[in-house]
Amino acid sequence: MDHRSKDLLWFIAIILVLVIIATAHRTFVRKDYFVTTEIPCEAETERCFQFTSVCEEGTNDCVPEASTYKVIRMKAYTLYGMCGSIVAECALTGCAEGDSDCSLMYCDDERAALFGECVK
Repeated sequence: MDHRSKDLLWFIAIILVLVIIATAHRTFVRKDYFVTTEIPCEAETERCFQFTSVCEEGTNDCVPEASTYKVIRMKAYTLYGMCGSIVAECALTGCAEGDSDCSLMYCDDERAALFGECVK
């Protein structure tokens, strides 16, 4: 292998390592990615998705339950800023005012196939 080929391989290896480091920094340090989660929805005033728990026959520990929700899509750093490190216990109600990276998704025919049936 001549000197130019080795230099090219080193150059490609260095670029690859830099790309991996930049991606890890963006994902794990800056949390610059979108997350989608379900939040409570007022079925009386909004078009909500409906989830009905499915119980297996013969089990006594399952109570059929219906809940309504809407879907929120936001940047992870915003979610962690609002909720802290324990996101599962956070009670989100909607997007922060002026947050252009946040959106609420209500039920329509197209989204019902992805997220669940609509409350009529």
